[in-house]
Amino acid sequence: ELSPLKDLSNGVKSKELLNNNKDECSPPDNKIDKDSVMGDDVLSDLESEGTQPEEDEDKNLSSEELARKLEKLLRQSEQQLQQLSAGSHALRATCYGQDRYWRRYWSLGKCGGILVEAMESAQPEIME
Repeated sequence: ELSPLKDLSNGVKSKELLNNNKDECSPPDNKIDKDSVMGDDVLSDLESEGTQPEEDEDKNLSSEELARKLEKLLRQSEQQLQQLSAGSHALRATCYGQDRYWRRYWSLGKCGGILVEAMESAQPEIME
């Protein structure tokens, strides 16, 4: 009787099938660095060769210089977050929620203030 699982190994050890992600199962001469296999276009921007000199410079900085650089990056990040938030509010309406009478409260970026959407305009079929 033939079983579909009978000839699964094909000459491969069962240990290799079960533990194929462990180092002990891979041949010792087959260990290749991922940077040597992948080109720079495949690597993420954090792993690219362009960031290597900057990372090397960071290793040589003192703690005060690192603190200043961190402060600068935090300020830039906060500024970009504020710009993104301002742009998002200018383009999109923000719903703050509903009250018990099913009125919705909206903030429209360009109009300013709060718009109250009553049931009559929101879902007229419920009112009938």
